[in-house]
Amino acid sequence: GPKGRLWPYTAGAGLILAVHFTCWIGSIQLTTVASSLLVMSAQPVWAALLGAFFLKERVPRRDAGAIALSLAGIALIAWGDLGHGGTRLAGDLLALVSGMAAAAYFTVGRHLRESLPLPSYLVSVYGTCALFLGVAGAAAGTPFSGFDGRTWLMFWLLALFPSALGHSLVNYAIRHMESYRVNLSILVEPVVSTLLAALLFAEIPGPRFYFGAALVAAGVLLVLGRAAPRG
Repeated sequence: GPKGRLWPYTAGAGLILAVHFTCWIGSIQLTTVASSLLVMSAQPVWAALLGAFFLKERVPRRDAGAIALSLAGIALIAWGDLGHGGTRLAGDLLALVSGMAAAAYFTVGRHLRESLPLPSYLVSVYGTCALFLGVAGAAAGTPFSGFDGRTWLMFWLLALFPSALGHSLVNYAIRHMESYRVNLSILVEPVVSTLLAALLFAEIPGPRFYFGAALVAAGVLLVLGRAAPRG
């Protein structure tokens, strides 16, 4: 049936989501929470480019300057981490890939908005994502048991709130708005998470981080502001 013909798309979306999660978790283990989130916050820029190419959601040509502004911000954050060694830079690179994967994942979701009901899409994508991550974890020798109660609680909270609730709500929104506009919501995440990381882990960003953050935010806001529907 029609749903059966869509399985390559849902399986592909699940694989892309698995790449997003893998790179994101790897990133925050190598660099600061603030740097990782800010580099990943260029996600709306990638969503705008993918939407223009695959979904014909055109972004005005003048937004190229705003995209360059965001990329300059990412470069500035990476430059700030360069002095801390290659490990932090690798974390920034993983965050960049994570943001690209998230944008691609939401682009697929928007493409399927009229072909597949949201519950069916979510079950298919989350299921295939879990399968890919499980296989990859087993191949890497990652343990699946032996954790204490607090760790299991954190696992369940991560699965419930950011994943099942957060991703599902964004997937709902993506069916009613352009992908790059929905992705604007992630700009709240770096601000809040940077404050929490400063309070909980004493991760105080350096001056270049703030300049880079301002450029990323300005570029993304310009893209989304100019691309908003007119009239």
